[in-house]
Amino acid sequence: MKFEPGSEIERFNHFYPNTVVLIGAGCGTRRSIMPSSWHTAISRDPLLYGVMVSPKRYTHSLIEERGEFSVNFVGSRMSSLV
Repeated sequence: MKFEPGSEIERFNHFYPNTVVLIGAGCGTRRSIMPSSWHTAISRDPLLYGVMVSPKRYTHSLIEERGEFSVNFVGSRMSSLV
């Protein structure tokens, strides 16, 4: 992916560093949304993003069971909810 002003990668990097993201996971009827500040861009090509979730967390068990999760960036207007 080419790095150009206004490109997807520039918007992607806008949230890095020092923001809290919400990690979403679910399996069947079980759901979890977990705030996390342990996240980072890993690669531009391919576009990869990494998060840290402790095996002690309920969210971790859902991610392992389902094999997928979401990373959700919230704006400053929603910071009081995190």
